[in-house]
Amino acid sequence: MVEFWNPRIETLPKKELIEIQEKLLRVQINRIYHRSPYYHKIMEEASLKPADIRNFDDLMKFPINNKDQIRENRNKTGDPWGQTLCVEEIFSIENRISTGTSGDSTYIGFTNTDIKNITEMFCRHLWGIGVRPGMTTALMTIPWHAYLVGLNRAFDQLGLKRWGTGFPSPLDVGRMIDAIDFFRRDETSYSYSAVDASLAVEQILKDRGINPKDYMSERITTHTGDIMTPKLRKHFLDELGGAHYSHGGLGDLWWVLNECQAMNGLHWWEDMIYTEVLDANTGERIAPGELGELTLTGLIHEAMPLVRFATDDIGKIEIEKCDCGRTHGRAWQITRRKYLMTVKGAKQKHITPFDIEEYFKTMPEMYTSQFSFVKDKKGELDQLWIKTTYDATSTKDPEELRQKLEQGIEKEFGVKAKIEFVTLGELPIIFHKIDRVIDMTKEK
Repeated sequence: MVEFWNPRIETLPKKELIEIQEKLLRVQINRIYHRSPYYHKIMEEASLKPADIRNFDDLMKFPINNKDQIRENRNKTGDPWGQTLCVEEIFSIENRISTGTSGDSTYIGFTNTDIKNITEMFCRHLWGIGVRPGMTTALMTIPWHAYLVGLNRAFDQLGLKRWGTGFPSPLDVGRMIDAIDFFRRDETSYSYSAVDASLAVEQILKDRGINPKDYMSERITTHTGDIMTPKLRKHFLDELGGAHYSHGGLGDLWWVLNECQAMNGLHWWEDMIYTEVLDANTGERIAPGELGELTLTGLIHEAMPLVRFATDDIGKIEIEKCDCGRTHGRAWQITRRKYLMTVKGAKQKHITPFDIEEYFKTMPEMYTSQFSFVKDKKGELDQLWIKTTYDATSTKDPEELRQKLEQGIEKEFGVKAKIEFVTLGELPIIFHKIDRVIDMTKEK
């Protein structure tokens, strides 16, 4: 039986949910028009007044905007917030920066009310996957991420004991080993871990002669940084045991996404954020189930509300009731726009890290592999160049493996492939995860 942290809101009929959303939308549009110079200018240039936007159909009149525009406004005005802050700076009491996956980091601010709301988001998620008072938790991620503003407070509200490792990346092997020893002694029952860190922990345990199942089989783990592919989830279940849930979203608007026990998409909370999917080329809104650019509007954000904010993430949504009983929508973050590889001869329009992750997980030598694409020219690529690690302990002949991978990728995807084996330290790291593209065109 599924249990809910906030049963009334989590199972609210869709009609009532939309009424709440549109009421919040009207309030938010009025706030940004009068308090955010950035959005005031956008609305004026589009000849929009707050009264022009009363519902989500009206919202389509609002110009799409993105982080690059905020960065440009920040650089132009000298305001570190890019003129998006809607409260006096003294009331933005908790401040973080974005991870910088898509470019220069930007500010993320929280008022007391914002902190209360993001904490509520995480309480709903954690309770829904079985986290309960008295459990011991392990945080294996960057300690300053915007999500941790709510996650740590949710741990407190749920009455959990927590360990925080503070290691910023899968390269921090020494600190990982120390943390693993702590967690083993304290019988950690819930982990919040970057996918790349989980793979690194698994490899470290195996290298030390420890069966990961002896250490992790009773644990619930939320994997962040990248969404698990089906084969990666199966790998974690087979090699680590326990229960494994994907977690994603966007730090800028704390669009917190988490799987429920039905494991059919990642829930977001519609009473807090409105989500659209737009055609990445035309900007037109497209139907649930179709792939496009995920675009967000914050409905309850006080410090830094963002409206029709294009995330640079390609994905899809579903808004029908979930098998778990929740009426709130579910999203699938497939990849970032910059990670879409267009390669000559490909059987599909784009090849994504998700595709290669699934393929690699068909081979034992590549179970714990980490990789990045290499973009060596603009436009269509002549070949799919991949720098990747492999498991040396299960590989008899690396050259034979390399040829097997190149031939397999050509057969699977229809493209010429170039596999280059590297160490983990040779791949680009963005704090807690691997950057999936090495863009050599920026150096030319």
